[in-house]
Amino acid sequence: MSRQRCEGCRWFLKYTGQSIGQCRRYPPTQNTDAGWLEVDHFDWCGEWADGTLTAEQDERQELTMRFALAIVQGLFAHPEGDMVDVMTEAQRLANELLAQKEGQQ
Repeated sequence: MSRQRCEGCRWFLKYTGQSIGQCRRYPPTQNTDAGWLEVDHFDWCGEWADGTLTAEQDERQELTMRFALAIVQGLFAHPEGDMVDVMTEAQRLANELLAQKEGQQ
C-alpha cells in the first residue's frame, strides 16, 4: 500500500527551492525556531489531507464517509430493512446537511 506523502498534503507548506517545508496541520509549537514542525516532501503521517481539495470538498467527503458508515452499521443492526445504495444515500444526506449549514450562515 502506498502512503500519501507530505508533498501532496493540503497542510504542507514547501520552502521555495527546497524539498523540506512546514506542516501546518496544527498550531505552532516550540519544535523549531519558527514554531512549525519541519518535514520533508516525502514524509508521511496519519493526518494527510488531499491538497487538491478545497475545504468544502474535504468536508463533504468526510461527511459522506461518516453517513455511509452510519448507514452500513444501521443495516447490520436491522438486517430486515430494505437494501439501499449506501454511497448515494450518504451523499444525499451530506449534501442536505451542508445545505442546511450554508442556510444558517
